[in-house]
Amino acid sequence: MKLVRLFVLVSALLLVMSLLAACGGGSATEVPTAESQQENVQEPAPTEENAQTTESETQSPEAEQTKAPVMPEDVPIMENRRDFQATSDFTNISFIVDLEISEVVAWYQAELPNYGWELSRAPDSALGAMANMSRINADNDRLTISLQHNPMGEFTVVRIVVVRSP
Repeated sequence: MKLVRLFVLVSALLLVMSLLAACGGGSATEVPTAESQQENVQEPAPTEENAQTTESETQSPEAEQTKAPVMPEDVPIMENRRDFQATSDFTNISFIVDLEISEVVAWYQAELPNYGWELSRAPDSALGAMANMSRINADNDRLTISLQHNPMGEFTVVRIVVVRSP
């Protein structure tokens, strides 16, 4: 009986701490690092200088490497998304979908096994308007999906973090 009470107490404490961290209220601003800054994948508007490039320059191997990065094939990204943002290596991805959080959770629970992601030690958790999912694949890569539903705007923010095994 004491073990159950201790478990409930620790769980409640963790819940309160996570809610306090999520709702912050602190006035300190985080200084972005070079790793955390998101790269803009939009191409610049054509100017007179770059309009004079020759065909050989546009088809060189260097030019092909500077094109927009390719989405990772092992990370499912929902259709009908908006406000898509990602780092240049696609280890941090975020976007918005106009769906209920339960629909997004169900979609990812169905799709992740098709992409080789299995349930890790941490089970999926959902509390009100927030949910977290954690997965691992055969290469020992780790994937975390954090969801937050906005009932006023009737949309869900999806944040995906991929940690590749070295």
